[in-house]
Amino acid sequence: TGATGSTGATGATGATGATGATGPTGPVGATGATGAVGPQGPQGPAGATGATGATGAVGPTGPAGADAVQASAQFTTAASAVSTGELYPITTTIADTTGNISAATNVITLAAGRYYVSFLINETGAGAGQLGVMPVLDGTNLTAYQTQTVLVNGEPDFLSGAFLVQVADGAQLSFEASMAAESVETSVAVSVAKVQ
Repeated sequence: TGATGSTGATGATGATGATGATGPTGPVGATGATGAVGPQGPQGPAGATGATGATGAVGPTGPAGADAVQASAQFTTAASAVSTGELYPITTTIADTTGNISAATNVITLAAGRYYVSFLINETGAGAGQLGVMPVLDGTNLTAYQTQTVLVNGEPDFLSGAFLVQVADGAQLSFEASMAAESVETSVAVSVAKVQ
């Protein structure tokens, strides 16, 4: 074999060949550092109301309050004749045991305090005319609480009322008759309760 001849000149570059298949994925790299916290977003809408929780245990009962009525009494009289200007007759039927309310000679005596007073008077007469009842406290007519009616011959009629009074110790309460009718028969019921 003879000696190798010298290298000839490089020829022109050939066309690019087709891309080969993708190689396998490499391993996951290490996690990068946490980025800075972004600004707070707007508040979202309120969520739906949750279910009501179970009822808690009942607490202990508090102490009993003071009695609303501190003293009480009732006075009545049945079928008694009364003339105008006279006091309606009363007798004690339910006595007050506290000493705040008492009665004598058709006058009710009260200790200092506030009282609720109610009265009912049933009157029947053989004639006809005007009838009235005037509450009187320590000699002063309580005109705001007076009641009147017109009696019809032989028919029963009723006078009633109720009021509050604030009194000093030893106050005297009575009920005075005012009658234009004659031969009137009266039944009386008066209730008194001390509320303060």
